[in-house]
Amino acid sequence: MADLLRVGQPVEPLYDVLELLLGPSGALADAEIEGLVGRLQGVPGRLAAVVVEWFKGRPEGRAGRLVERARALERDDEAVAVGGPLGYLRRLAVVTEGLLDVLLEGAPPVVVA
Repeated sequence: MADLLRVGQPVEPLYDVLELLLGPSGALADAEIEGLVGRLQGVPGRLAAVVVEWFKGRPEGRAGRLVERARALERDDEAVAVGGPLGYLRRLAVVTEGLLDVLLEGAPPVVVA
């Protein structure tokens, strides 16, 4: 699956990070937040590129909104400042989870040459 998504890491560990952030967990220490940002930063952008490719450059509806949010997270230098590092991390997680859902639920068939 990771080769098909071309995100540079297996999908399963991403879900572990998402569960930690979006599930019913306790507070995270600052060092944990930094490490998790490092693991997720850039992932939404790579997933968005795959969504755009799969939908022939025209993702609509939820997929289109998630692509725009992923792009905004990458280009907005102020993204970290809004809500602090934990808020930024949660936004990364929500967009990553949404894009993974789009790819896993509605992905067109992929032919690997």
